[in-house]
Amino acid sequence: SLVAATLLSGNVMAEDANVGKLSGDIRVLFMNKGGDTGYGTKGEDSASALSAGANFLYESPKIGAMSFGLGFTAQSNVYESDISDKTGATENAGIAGDMSIEENAHINQIYATYDCDLGTIKAGRQILDTPMAGSDDVRLTPNTFQAVALINTTAIPNTTIVAAQVATMQGWDSAEGIGTHVAMTNAALGAASEDANDSSSLYNVEANGATVVGLVYGQGDFNAQLWSYNIVNSTSVMLSSDPDDATSTPTSLEISPIMLNYVDAGYSLALGDMKLGVAGQYYAFKADISTTGTGSKTINNLDHSVMGAKIELDTGFGLTAMIAGNVADVDKKSFAGGVLNVWGGYPEYAIADEYWLNSFGNGDFSTMKAALGYEYGDMSFGVAGTTFSGDEKRGDDEAATIVDVTASYKALSFVYESQSVEKTKTAKANGDKDTDQTVMKLYVTKTF
Repeated sequence: SLVAATLLSGNVMAEDANVGKLSGDIRVLFMNKGGDTGYGTKGEDSASALSAGANFLYESPKIGAMSFGLGFTAQSNVYESDISDKTGATENAGIAGDMSIEENAHINQIYATYDCDLGTIKAGRQILDTPMAGSDDVRLTPNTFQAVALINTTAIPNTTIVAAQVATMQGWDSAEGIGTHVAMTNAALGAASEDANDSSSLYNVEANGATVVGLVYGQGDFNAQLWSYNIVNSTSVMLSSDPDDATSTPTSLEISPIMLNYVDAGYSLALGDMKLGVAGQYYAFKADISTTGTGSKTINNLDHSVMGAKIELDTGFGLTAMIAGNVADVDKKSFAGGVLNVWGGYPEYAIADEYWLNSFGNGDFSTMKAALGYEYGDMSFGVAGTTFSGDEKRGDDEAATIVDVTASYKALSFVYESQSVEKTKTAKANGDKDTDQTVMKLYVTKTF
């Protein structure tokens, strides 16, 4: 299946039964942000960055039932602009980490595989691609995870079974960024510090890993998948004391357990030369938040759910159309933040390229998206419009309208996005203003 292939292989650059295979790519990324980007201090501004990177993976030949993999990634900022605001003043943009990459070179994959009666066991630092924890390969290097995974494609016909214990992750979506592995709880709760005595961080989070189990089924025109992500150990969270107040003491909390479940299904119907596809999705995560020590009690929770639906039409002559929507239901007592999309999974049907759903904080939201695409030979074009509506009393953004324009030709791809965002009353009270912003990305990728 596609899941098994993603978890177990890469693009082949060179392959020989005696020496193994080498795969990889070289990427150049140019990004520009314009409008009310928030980087400048005098209103409307713009900034840009040019970056380059390379990813390589060597996979050894089989040695009995075993094989090995070693991956390397390197990336560098070639150019980073100063801000030019509407007054003509400039300042350092500081956008390389936000817009493009971090200067880094490291071994991002090192793993061993073993074929046995149960399936294939893959252990070490590796790429995982699942709905709620994945590579999120939208910059110059993907997220990677330190995990032990079992992949079975034979126990149930037309079904791939995945079971994994995931300890850490690194990359664009991790709490520490590229090159530094942090525990899954640290990434999920938005805090990297694992030292409860370290008052330099707002949160100090106990390090725990996640258990992931998935079933992926596909036969003919029907497909479905079910995933469960669990952190079963209690996770201690120490809210730091106020360093300016000698009388203040840290607050100790426990979050237990964190449970995240995802399901989707789709069906494709032939209409002559055309195909009509329908699909639905649902995910939810829950956890209890309690005080610790004498008189401990449950004080809050994580209780979010998101459902979605989409309809796609493939005309058979290169033109495709899609309409989709997502609705989030958030318990009014639910703690802000949580594990929503923090492990590199972005499965929502109605999501924009550069606008993140967590801008709506811990409030309800709904999204609608309509898209058209056209492919001709090695060329493709697309345009999409997405509207977001959030809870005006919670989060930062109340509403947003996004337009994405995309084009690609072989190894060259282009993304242009226009964002118009209306801030909530709370955000405006804190000094935020409604923003109009553009994001432009130009990729050149050579895959070997």
